[in-house]
Amino acid sequence: MGCRFSYDLSFDAAAVQDIGLYFYTNQNSSTLAAVVNWIGNEGAASQLMLNVNMNYYSAISPDDIVGSSAISGAGFLDRTLAHELTHALMAANDQYFNALPQFIKEGTAELTHGIDDERGNSIFSIAFDSSRLDNALNLDNSGTGETDAYSGGYMFLRYFAKAAAAQQQPAFGAFPQR
Repeated sequence: MGCRFSYDLSFDAAAVQDIGLYFYTNQNSSTLAAVVNWIGNEGAASQLMLNVNMNYYSAISPDDIVGSSAISGAGFLDRTLAHELTHALMAANDQYFNALPQFIKEGTAELTHGIDDERGNSIFSIAFDSSRLDNALNLDNSGTGETDAYSGGYMFLRYFAKAAAAQQQPAFGAFPQR
């Protein structure tokens, strides 16, 4: 199934179809991995780079299919890669990716692999705190890093996807086609 079925997005007609991969080790960073996109002359991504902090993943077992890490907060490598590659896919297909609200960028990436088990407490707590939910769904915040934006965006997009599924439509078919 994947992103083509769920989001109606692929790299087939994207502005950029290659992604660089950079492994580094930084013990002082809480960043597990990140996609960097460079913007070309027409506002679309012209280059993508996936950076993976091996501080969190250098000791995973090659026999562990999900890439479990013994380091606190690292989670699973497969989920981290699914999350970051969703950002890459969005950046490659949407020339306005960098201007999207944080809850859309992070919520979409969390929706790809599901976060009910990892962020269950956060989802539950902001669902019953309208002020936190309102802040999480802030249209003016295009940055990254706000934990509630990940959970709030996931909640918003789960609802959106469920409504789209009821009508048998791709949830993200509204992205501009190139």
